[in-house]
Amino acid sequence: HELPDQLGIAKGLTKFAARMDAPGDAPATIAEAFRRLHTGRARPVHVEMAMDIMKAQAEVTPIDPPETYHRAAPDPDQVAAAAKLLGEAKNPLIFAGGGAVDAGSELQALAELLQAPVVTSRSALGVIDSRHALALTSPHGHERWKDADVVLGVGTRLAPMMPAWGSDDGLKFIRLDIDTDEINRIRVPDVAIQADAALGLAALCDAVPGHNRKRADRTDEMAALKAVVQREFDKLNPQMPILAAIRSALPEDGIFVEELTQPGYVARMAFPVYQPRTYIHSGYQGTLGYALPTAMGAKVGMPDRKVLAVSGDGGFMFNVQELAAAAQHGIDVVLVVFNDGAFGNVKRLQQTMYDGRELAVDLKNPDFMKLAEAFGIQGFRVKSPAELERAIGDAFSTPGPALIDYPLGEVPDPWHLIFQGKVRG
Repeated sequence: HELPDQLGIAKGLTKFAARMDAPGDAPATIAEAFRRLHTGRARPVHVEMAMDIMKAQAEVTPIDPPETYHRAAPDPDQVAAAAKLLGEAKNPLIFAGGGAVDAGSELQALAELLQAPVVTSRSALGVIDSRHALALTSPHGHERWKDADVVLGVGTRLAPMMPAWGSDDGLKFIRLDIDTDEINRIRVPDVAIQADAALGLAALCDAVPGHNRKRADRTDEMAALKAVVQREFDKLNPQMPILAAIRSALPEDGIFVEELTQPGYVARMAFPVYQPRTYIHSGYQGTLGYALPTAMGAKVGMPDRKVLAVSGDGGFMFNVQELAAAAQHGIDVVLVVFNDGAFGNVKRLQQTMYDGRELAVDLKNPDFMKLAEAFGIQGFRVKSPAELERAIGDAFSTPGPALIDYPLGEVPDPWHLIFQGKVRG
């Protein structure tokens, strides 16, 4: 309960942190906190008060929120410079990250104008429907990187792509980002547009036609590329059949929450996503125990959507107690636990890097079916993708949370497709 410089710690972790020292501080402090939440890059805010202040009372005048919050508009000169580069490019390529998640229509319109493939990060999956001809993920982007002459990054760190895949003088780089701290990271862009993604993309859509070369439809070309990469994905068995079963059972607007587990690693590049904000992950942090509580929050926030999470047995046990809250409050989430009795990815790394030596990677798990019974929730044990699909359907059709235990043996290593090497420069 007692932290030295608690506010200072919070300031290092959040976009805005403040302390209310009197009841009269509340209107202005809360108004500013919400202004920070709704403007610029989306990040958490922190407001604290002492217990005695929380109990105190005072006459205050609430501050009404504005009808709309400020959205940063792009600089017309930067838009013009970017439009010229993009319009004259022979092989433009777009990378979209979490900052583009609410700019899907503008992003798709620009991509179609340029016939530019759009490579989405995990945070942007679904910003363009995976079935769209120009929608790609990282392994497809790696194939296109060596031929790209202009790259547009929208709301993305472009990591690890930019440093790992290589760069040279033949590659022009445009960055559209709301966050000034991100714009010059990794490589200083040829054109930097600091703006709201939707406003920036809309401005580019207006400006590009004045420079755009005649472009052929690339549907067949992209289909051929996807077929090549799909053959590599299909070698990842049973991960790919497992993901196909989940996709089949999950509605198009259903929410998928992935954690650090073998099918989860493959999902980030091979799971079809049809709508924005329907693929949730633990981000750069790679937090074990993330999936279950996050899925519960998603279900409470979107009660009309189906929500499914995947976790490994090691990660699940980090937050197993959340089953109690799910059961108590009747939160209809489905959790699939891929159970290999180990921190499987770390175990494989140790075996590969240290001549087969292992340390602290094997687990002693409870019987997950008895655990589900103890919490009074649905429990399923499945041994194949077909059984998994049926179990998910049964779980979705019955009120309350469900736990699906999927014992999983050794699986193919997907990391050569996630972290790919240099192709230029």
